[in-house]
Amino acid sequence: MIPHTDAVSATANCDSMNVMFVKSPLASQRQCVAIVGGQYQGYHIQRWMRLVGEGSKGKQVGDAPLRITGRMTQASGYDELLYPNEKNLHYHQKIMKDYFTNLDDIKLELGNILKKMAVKNTVIVSTVNKGQSELLMNLVCSSRSRGFDLGNLL
Repeated sequence: MIPHTDAVSATANCDSMNVMFVKSPLASQRQCVAIVGGQYQGYHIQRWMRLVGEGSKGKQVGDAPLRITGRMTQASGYDELLYPNEKNLHYHQKIMKDYFTNLDDIKLELGNILKKMAVKNTVIVSTVNKGQSELLMNLVCSSRSRGFDLGNLL
């Protein structure tokens, strides 16, 4: 039995602390956390599940061996990251063909935009996926409220 304590006592001897947020989506699912030391300082979390099958045919089976899974695998075993089918491949190949066909024009147009927005010949390029857009908005709002010039942020 693991003894219970309060947060102040539990962290009294910590000079630094790594916090990992985990959620078991199913109340019936038993979840374990392993902390492995002795290697390089890393913060990557590997997820292992007892699964049989792949992709949309994956399902969790209690007596299957643990195997590494991706972050898109649901507690049930269903993997939301499905590989593209032939139709998707052709669609994206057409987009890439259009892009490469017009690459010189795109570079010229982008070059003109970058020259206008550069500060001391510097442009900051940042990319985020849709799931992180709130963080980007927070960066912009916080920076503006503190008087930082984001005129060269693309």
